[in-house]
Amino acid sequence: MEKKKSQLPIDLQLYQFRLSGETGYADCIDIAIERLKLLHMIHQMKIDKNELKLEEQLSYLIQLLKSTGDSTFLRLLQSKGHLVDDIMNDRKKDYMSFFFLSWAMCTTDNDLIVQWWYEGELLLFKLRALSLDDRGVYNFVHINKLPYEILCQTEAQLLWLKGSEFYGENLCDTTFFFEVPRTYVRHLVRQRLVLHRGDIALLSAPLLRCELYPYYSDILIVHWADSLAFVESEEAKSETVRKVIEVVKINFGDLPNIDAQLALFKPTDTAENMCCSLSNSNIDEIAINLFPPCMLKIHEKLRKNHHLSYFHRLQLTTFLKNIGMSKENVDFYLRNEFTKKIEDKKFTSEYVYNIKHTYGLVGKMVPYPPRACKFICQDPNNFHDGNGCSFVGDIEDLHLKMKKENIPEKKINTIKKCAANGDYSVACSKYFAAKYNCKEPPPMKYPVNYVKLSIEERNGPSPPPEPSSSTSTSTSTHESSKKL
Repeated sequence: MEKKKSQLPIDLQLYQFRLSGETGYADCIDIAIERLKLLHMIHQMKIDKNELKLEEQLSYLIQLLKSTGDSTFLRLLQSKGHLVDDIMNDRKKDYMSFFFLSWAMCTTDNDLIVQWWYEGELLLFKLRALSLDDRGVYNFVHINKLPYEILCQTEAQLLWLKGSEFYGENLCDTTFFFEVPRTYVRHLVRQRLVLHRGDIALLSAPLLRCELYPYYSDILIVHWADSLAFVESEEAKSETVRKVIEVVKINFGDLPNIDAQLALFKPTDTAENMCCSLSNSNIDEIAINLFPPCMLKIHEKLRKNHHLSYFHRLQLTTFLKNIGMSKENVDFYLRNEFTKKIEDKKFTSEYVYNIKHTYGLVGKMVPYPPRACKFICQDPNNFHDGNGCSFVGDIEDLHLKMKKENIPEKKINTIKKCAANGDYSVACSKYFAAKYNCKEPPPMKYPVNYVKLSIEERNGPSPPPEPSSSTSTSTSTHESSKKL
C-alpha cells in the first residue's frame, strides 16, 4: 500500500505514468466501462443542458452520479484535493480506467471518436479542478511540478500587491497565489482580472483552478501519442489488455444517442479537395484571397523566416491537408522555405516524417483531422512566436490589415471588442462579413470553414449533394461509429 501512496498522492491526476502491479481482468473491464459511461454522461449533458455554466455543469453531473449510484467518480468529482488516503482505491480506479479507455480509443480509425474521447476527458478534468480548494490547487501544482512559482499571501502582498489596485475577487479569502506565464492567461489579463508584470501574471488559487486545463490538454496530446505506440507493442498483446479493449468497443457501440454525440465533433465542411490545385506556385495568391487571418499569418511568417516551430508547423500542415493540398506539395512548399536556412538532407531527416504522419502514411496510419478554432485559441504553445489565432492577444497588426482592406472603423472596433471579450470565433465571423461585405456567418469553428465560405463568396455556393451520396455518407458514419 505504501507504494500505491507514493504513486498516487492526490486525487486529481495527470496520468503521466502507468501504475505498476497486476489488476484482475474483471476489475479492468468494470473500471473501463465505468469511465466510458461517465464520458457518455458528460457529452449528453452538453446536448441536454448546453446553457449551463461550468459550475452548474459540475452540480448537475454530481446529481446524475448520485442518482446512478456511481460512488467512485462521485467522490473524485467532489474532492477538494487534500493529501488524504481515504479514497486511495478510487484513485487507482480512476488511473487504470483512464489508460484502458485511451488504449481502446487508439484502435479506432474514426476521428470523431478520438475527438469525443479527448473532449470528454478535458471537460472531466475541468469539472474536477473546479472542486479544488486553495490547498488542493497548491498540492496539484506542487506535486506535479508545474512551472508556476507559488507564493503565500504575505509574499504576494509584499511582492505584488503593496500599493497596487487589484481588480477581481477578494484577496483576503485567498491563501495561495501563483506566478504564471502571461501567455497562458491572456484573456484574464485583457479582462483586468489579474495583475501582470512583464511576461508573468499573478493568479489567486480560485482563478488558477479554472486555468489548469491548457496544461492538461498538452498532457493529453502527449499521452495519446504514447498510447498509439503502446497498442502496437508486445505488452498490448496480453490477454487482459486485448479483452478489455474488445469489450470497450462493444459497449461504445451500444451507448444510447452516441451518433448524436459524435455529430457534435463533425466539421461543417472539411473543405476536402476544394483547393485541389493548391501548390507552391499559387499558394501566395490563394492564401491572400482565401485563408483565414491565422493561417495567412503563419504562411507569411514562414515566407519571411524560413522556419516554423513544431506546433505552428503542425497547425499549418493539418490545415493545408484538409483543404486539399497533396502531401507532395506540402513537402515541396515547406522544403522550399526551410532549405533557405538548412541543408536539404536535414529537412528530410527531421521534418518529412511529421508531414507523412499528418497524412496518415506512417505510424498508426490515421490522417489528422482539421484543428478546431477553440483548440488553436486555447493552446498556449500557439503564442510563443506570435502565431495561433489572430484575434487572441495583441491584434494591432490585424487592425492595420483591416484598415488596408478598407473595412470601416466602426466595424473594426466591433471586431476588436469581440476579441477583447474572448469571443474569438465571433470576431472572425464579423471580420469575414466585413471583408466580403456579406451576411455574417455563424461563429467560425474550423479554419477550413473560413476557406469554404471564402470560395462560396467568390464563386457562389456549391451545389447540393446527390441524395444517394448523402444517404451513403450517413450510413458510413453510423457504421464506423458502431465499430469504434
